[in-house]
Amino acid sequence: MKNNTPAKPIYKKLYYLLYILFLFLLIEAFSFGLGLFWKSQGKMYQVPVPLVAEPGDQVPTYAEYLTIRDPELGWPPPHSYGREEYERDGSRISPACQKRSEAAPCMSIYGDSFTFGSEVGDDAAWGDILSENIDCCVKNYGVPGYGNDQAYLRYVRQQDDNAEIVIFSFMSENILRNISRNFDLLSPISSYGLKPRFVRGDDGSLQLLPLPNLTEEEYLRTIGLKSPPLTLPHESFQPGGAAGVVQLRFPFTLSVIKNLQ
Repeated sequence: MKNNTPAKPIYKKLYYLLYILFLFLLIEAFSFGLGLFWKSQGKMYQVPVPLVAEPGDQVPTYAEYLTIRDPELGWPPPHSYGREEYERDGSRISPACQKRSEAAPCMSIYGDSFTFGSEVGDDAAWGDILSENIDCCVKNYGVPGYGNDQAYLRYVRQQDDNAEIVIFSFMSENILRNISRNFDLLSPISSYGLKPRFVRGDDGSLQLLPLPNLTEEEYLRTIGLKSPPLTLPHESFQPGGAAGVVQLRFPFTLSVIKNLQ
């Protein structure tokens, strides 16, 4: 009669192995779900999705973007000046200034979407209301999505701005933009938001890092849409960068643990 008792330890080991595997998959599934929830709440890096064009509009390809972008500031494209929302000098269309076209502007304002007055009409932007209240033209050079670095560079470049008073607006979001070279890393939408930024030099002075020149593949690798990831020098918000941003990757449990740190 044969003795089959030695086979029992093998089945026991297999049982424990399957149990550990099941437990691992269960923890991974939970971590994956938690990661998806964090991404929906903006608490974990989410790869930006491509911009969807409004009816009648057309989203440029990356190759087209390279030909139309502002080579110093990134956006808005110079061809938009004199039409759409901008005057020929790059300021926002202002009904109040148009009524006072014979007088020189007394004030100019620089900043981001708050300065520009996004989501309201030209006559409801606060710069235009200010023009009416003080009875002189206030030129609005605000641009949605700008950091203080871009706003400052825009002011320096605006040589025809002879206003005696200049206002630079500031919002807490600008802190993040000022230490980034790609606005898309701060946004859920990919809009080719490459931008300049300033860094502190060895002597303590501010040094300008110009607009990054990337191929389309390099750009996609910087935002996580292609592999392997490409590190953009002096960029704080890429996964694994200085800001501690984490992308949900396998093993998901490790990504969740890193995101908690």
